[in-house]
Amino acid sequence: MTVAFSGEVLSHGPVISQARADGTDELPYDYRPMFSQVQPIFEEADLAVCHLETPVSADNVGLTGYPVFNAPRELPAALVAVGYDDCSTASNHSLDT
Repeated sequence: MTVAFSGEVLSHGPVISQARADGTDELPYDYRPMFSQVQPIFEEADLAVCHLETPVSADNVGLTGYPVFNAPRELPAALVAVGYDDCSTASNHSLDT
């Protein structure tokens, strides 16, 4: 069995801006291109787990980076698309929004 773990997925302001720049009308925030170089590692693992450090917005209102995070709602689907099977979410930012 192959297991892959990665550290924090932390959506700072510039990361949100890049996801928006990579987005389309159908997918306003696209994080997938940012994972392109490591995606094969997660896709090939039997179990791939990340640490999703930030809360995720339900409606993309009030998106923010540091110090009070609120990531776009498209982020979890992007993590699945690049091969993650699960993410831990307990962190010091869990109650940011």
